Parts: sequence; C-alpha cells; structure tokens
Amino acid sequence: MPVKKKVAALIPAYNAGRFIAGVIERILKNEIVDKVIVVDDGSTDDTAAIVSRFPRAVLIRHEKNKGYGGAQKSLYAKALELGFDATVILHADGQHDPAEIPQVVAPVLSGEADVVVGARVNMKDGGMPWYKIIGNVTLTALENLAFGMKLSTFHSGFRACNRRAVERLDFSRFTDDYHFDSHFLLYSFRNDCVIREVPVKTIYGEEKSGVNVVKYGFSILGLVAGQLLYRLTHPKKKRP
Repeated sequence: MPVKKKVAALIPAYNAGRFIAGVIERILKNEIVDKVIVVDDGSTDDTAAIVSRFPRAVLIRHEKNKGYGGAQKSLYAKALELGFDATVILHADGQHDPAEIPQVVAPVLSGEADVVVGARVNMKDGGMPWYKIIGNVTLTALENLAFGMKLSTFHSGFRACNRRAVERLDFSRFTDDYHFDSHFLLYSFRNDCVIREVPVKTIYGEEKSGVNVVKYGFSILGLVAGQLLYRLTHPKKKRP
C-alpha cells in the first residue's frame, strides 16, 4: 500500500477574523489535508485567536505586517520545516472554494505536475469587477510574452506544489508584495518544474482585497521589463 503523502493547506491572513473560521472548517473537510498553516500577518483583529481554536491548525504570527509575499515566505518555510510533501495555498477571505482542493492538488500528488495553478473560469459570472478581468487578461498576456510561458493566468492565489518545487526556489529573494505569485511561477518555470492548470470557480462576494491595483499593475510591468531584458541577454533555454 502506498504511503499517504502529507498535505498542508497554507493561508496568508490579515484581519481575516470575519472569514477565517469558515475557511478553515471547509478546508479540514478534505481528507487529503493533514494540517492548516496560517500566517497572521500583523492583524489588528481576532484572526490569531480564532485560528488558535483549531487543533489541526499551525499558527505563525508576524508582529508587523510583512505583506502578501512576506506571509507566503513564512508559510513555505514552515511547510518545509514540518516535512510536508505537498502544499496548497488559498486566500483567507473565502475567495477560493476549499471543496476544490482535491482537484487542484491531485496532479501534484500523482506526480503529473510540480506546480498546479487554480485557473479561474467564468470570471464575469463569478462577480469579478470588469477592470480586474481586463487587467488579469492583459497582464497575463504580457507575462507569457516576456517569460516564454503559456498560462491562462498568473494572478491566482489558489496554487498547489510539491516539496521538490519549493526546495528549488530561493523564495526568500522574491517580493514581499502581491506579485509574489508571478515570481513563484516564473522561477518554477526557470527551474524546470512542470506547471499545470486546473479550472476553478471564480468567487467574489463580501471579501475586500487590499491590493492597490495601480501599484500592482506597475509592479508586474516592471517584472515583465526585467524578464524581457533577461531573455535578450541569455540564450534561449530549450524546453523538453
């Protein structure tokens, strides 16, 4: 009988007291998830106290807010420290459906992929604002062009990966800001990780994003410009 792989769900959380309990409860309904690791990223509400009520949750506290990327760095470091074979990261505000965790993690557990991106479908029907849809599509097209990749989105916080992928990345050098996800995917690709996409639902409800969309857009454009320069100054890497 094959040994069950240890899976951790990772949640970066900032002032998520209104949502976090429900999200954790729904995550733990999935039998494949062994632990939930939560970073309370300098919250001023009761996020930490709520997470502490769950015996299967591991709480990391940042005394000061380190940002979305900074929170992910702590989450991946803790998952490596605790010896998990695979991780799946999702937002604390209910923007992703925990019931979809098995389908996102499946290609990682089967060995088909090192990294899996939950690609949101029906963004308009899911309530995503039109300006975010346009921004998502436009920035993804530019990133694919600059990075030499073919993803339908770089801007999903619902992502699974195996231990091998995380160990290959020097994620401590990535941004602490919201474009951490793009850094993660770009350097996974550069390190020959197999990346797959799985369709997931688009959910926009009561959650309130802390993303400054203008700043985020310019951050992505800066990353795109840097990678275009990189590709011009380095020989083209052959893909298998």
